[in-house]
Amino acid sequence: MKLYEISQEYRAALDDLSATDDMDPQAIEDTLGALHGEFMSKASAVAMYARTLRLEAEMIKSEAASMKARGDKVAGHADRLTKYLSHHLQAAGADTIPECPVRVRFQKNPPSVIITDPEKVPKNLLVTPPPPPPQVDKKSAKAMLSESGGESDWGRIEQTTRLVIGE
Repeated sequence: MKLYEISQEYRAALDDLSATDDMDPQAIEDTLGALHGEFMSKASAVAMYARTLRLEAEMIKSEAASMKARGDKVAGHADRLTKYLSHHLQAAGADTIPECPVRVRFQKNPPSVIITDPEKVPKNLLVTPPPPPPQVDKKSAKAMLSESGGESDWGRIEQTTRLVIGE
């Protein structure tokens, strides 16, 4: 049985038992005990699986960070080798490597603008980014709402719960 099915069955049994006044107390205890045990067993399994998935996700994120660091290191090494090769090809006066299985050549980059004195740049070339939208100071808003009973026409304080597994 699935957890939601056990939960529904448990809720239905509670409703049935609350509607009946003449049921044997031992029968009530046996019925609820069996359903409760099955529910708790299944709930425990779901909690353990959720915890396992959370730990696996953390391991994957950690491994992804390690792989990214390794990828960055390898890319840096390739960049250094490319600069090294470029320097020595130019020093030797060569612009290609004819017998290389991969194509190696010098290519012009697109022209780029170098600003030597930012103060002298014409004003019509300056771009001003739009200001960020205003943000609510939630700490101050919480204090103000607390003073006014926790609710206002513009907001309210809300306390929720979360399920914590294995922390």
